[in-house]
Amino acid sequence: MKVPSDGTYQVSLGSWASTQGYMFQATASNDFQEFEVEFPEYAYDLADTHVLLRTGYVKGTTFVKNVQVLDDTDGEILLAEKDWTSPYEFWAKEGTGASCTMVANGVAITNPRVQSEIPDIQTMVLKGATLQENHTYKVSIEAIIPSDGNLQVLLGSFDYYEEPAIPVSASNDFQIIDVVFQDFPLSEEDAFVKFQNGGIKGTSIVRYVQVVDLGDIPVPLKYRYNPDNGTAKVIKNPDRKYRDAVVIPSTIEHNGIKYTVNEIDYDAFNDCTKLTSITIPATVTKIPGAAFINCAGLQQIVVDPNNTSYDSRNNCNAVIHTKTNKVSVGSLTTIIPEGVTRIGSDAFWGRWGLEKINIPNTVKEIGANAFAWCFLTDITLPSSLETLEEGAFNNTHLTSITLPATLTSIGSGAFGGCKKLANVISHIPDPTNVTFDDNVFEDISKKAVLYVPKGTTSAYTQKGWTKYFAKVVEEPVHTLYPKELTTQADKQPTLSIAMDNDSKIAAIQFDLVLPEGITVATDKDGMIVTLSNRADKSHTVTKSILDGGSIHIVCSSNSSAVFSGNTGDVVFVKLNVGSQVADGKYDVTVRNIELSSENGDTFHPDPSKATITVASVIIGDVDSNGVVNQYDISVLADMIMKGNYNAKADMNKDGQVNAVDLVLLTNEIK
Repeated sequence: MKVPSDGTYQVSLGSWASTQGYMFQATASNDFQEFEVEFPEYAYDLADTHVLLRTGYVKGTTFVKNVQVLDDTDGEILLAEKDWTSPYEFWAKEGTGASCTMVANGVAITNPRVQSEIPDIQTMVLKGATLQENHTYKVSIEAIIPSDGNLQVLLGSFDYYEEPAIPVSASNDFQIIDVVFQDFPLSEEDAFVKFQNGGIKGTSIVRYVQVVDLGDIPVPLKYRYNPDNGTAKVIKNPDRKYRDAVVIPSTIEHNGIKYTVNEIDYDAFNDCTKLTSITIPATVTKIPGAAFINCAGLQQIVVDPNNTSYDSRNNCNAVIHTKTNKVSVGSLTTIIPEGVTRIGSDAFWGRWGLEKINIPNTVKEIGANAFAWCFLTDITLPSSLETLEEGAFNNTHLTSITLPATLTSIGSGAFGGCKKLANVISHIPDPTNVTFDDNVFEDISKKAVLYVPKGTTSAYTQKGWTKYFAKVVEEPVHTLYPKELTTQADKQPTLSIAMDNDSKIAAIQFDLVLPEGITVATDKDGMIVTLSNRADKSHTVTKSILDGGSIHIVCSSNSSAVFSGNTGDVVFVKLNVGSQVADGKYDVTVRNIELSSENGDTFHPDPSKATITVASVIIGDVDSNGVVNQYDISVLADMIMKGNYNAKADMNKDGQVNAVDLVLLTNEIK
């Protein structure tokens, strides 16, 4: 306001029934000045309040241009406001006939007719607001609206903005138009407000604009109540997206009645891209996987350990249906536990940041759209897998996939839209026995190559596979596999990796997965991995530990020399069996196998595994070094000559050590 002379003003806030007033000093000025008066801990709850400015102690004419009341109890902050003196920017599409001029009481924006597109006429009416992610903002515009129509108010920057359309009514007087922008999705500096009146015919006059930050307002959970059985279902919030960490309570009170929360609705958390964590109580007994579609930022899932229907065992960050061992809902950090047999439909749909995940060998089924729209770049399908349902991996970023021989059904569009998928290696021996729906490989890379077992091209063509691929290559039959091993705790036995190959192989690489408590032994040069006499002298070995603990081993030659023969050991890995490893049988797995020929062709055999048996007493380990090998034969022969007895040498457990045991030991080693 303009103050004509030095003096004291009084501002009162309240109603005719109750009011509070404060005095403040003002100094004369020919320019408009801004004054602020705080009313701390206001004493009344009032509706239809007013502000009174008492000027009895100031001589002359006081001009008041703008008054506002801001409630600060909820953290509301005025970010920016403007009384019009000059427009920042006016833009109108050519041919609209629109104009923008300054008038005494604001800026006049004239639109001679209703435009087909509301944004055709835009006036930037405010600049300089700094917006924060997830905050809610209220934009208030004081304007004269010449005719009924639709007004768009834009808040944001040139990088990102929101522009809801709101119906407005004509008025000869200035009216306040409030627009709320809930949960603004990102932070912006120097944001602006645009007044877009292409949908209003006539001259609009804008006098005042402000942006108020209403703060980071938590998103309340919404429920559907069933008074018949006293239960409540978590449902979608129709106005806002759930975000951050959400904890679902076990009970909720509504209209004085306590309800048990027992269900999550089918789409309750759909498209909640900023949801990071979900905690599920023991009372919930129904959780559809589709309830979390496109939860791109979901990183943590916790199920109450007292829940009898679902669990998140071993802190796996997933919802697992306990009875069926099915992953119902997954996250960006899910570790699928051993024992899971099915990955449910929609379980990981829309986890954009998910690039890799390990699927254990217990999984037999992957449900419809289970990994749809994930950014998966690498995945190994387990040798236990039997069924891939429709859309299982559609629109992922996979570049290569190996289909195990165990598959019996592949659903429509299972790999549809995987535009980077350039290599499909199928180990299915007879595709005519596999249910293969239409469009399994629709819209993959136009240069994609299909690798099939030797002699099966015609069968794959008959079944409709080959039409999706630029080239079909028949792979010779190759296998790379670990051998069975028996050892004791606190020993360093040697694990043999053997190869059976139809054609000449120049290079081998694979991942070795060892059971807990068993590692690769080391010396001054690192992990002890050596080559057999099948390798050429130019072959070398490199090894590294991958995320997750598996060992990546590469055997190659810079001269493309090949391994001799077609069968037998190629790699020896010295192991360290921990002293705390209990007697029992443990799986060792070789996976992600790639064999390269001297011509550069590559082959991808199925993963394979063997058993490491840890036993306190090893029958056949006559020299007690923890392994059974050819040295035990000579020790046993010497024992027979001397007539000695050792339980480890008694191969047939008949209480005697004789030539029969020598034959049995020799055959076992062979």
